[in-house]
Parts: sequence; structure tokens; C-alpha cells
Amino acid sequence: MGRLLFYLNTQLSLHIVVIELIVTESKLSAEIKSAQSRKCNNEAM
Repeated sequence: MGRLLFYLNTQLSLHIVVIELIVTESKLSAEIKSAQSRKCNNEAM
């Protein structure tokens, strides 16, 4: 029983890490896009 709980905990924490990575990546890509659009706007002026 203890082994099963340990396995489930490991799986859960792995999923949490993956979700956090995806969220961080989407935030970063959104920031990069907004920075690029600002850069384009500055060059257009």
C-alpha cells in the first residue's frame, strides 16, 4: 500500500511540474509576442 501511495505521489508531482512548465512557457511566449509588437511599433515610428 505504501508503495502505491508513493507511486501516486510521484506521478502527481510530475504532472504538477509539467503543468507549471506549460503555464510558464505560455506566459513567456505571450511576453515575447508583446515585446516584439512593441519593437515593431517603435521601428514604424
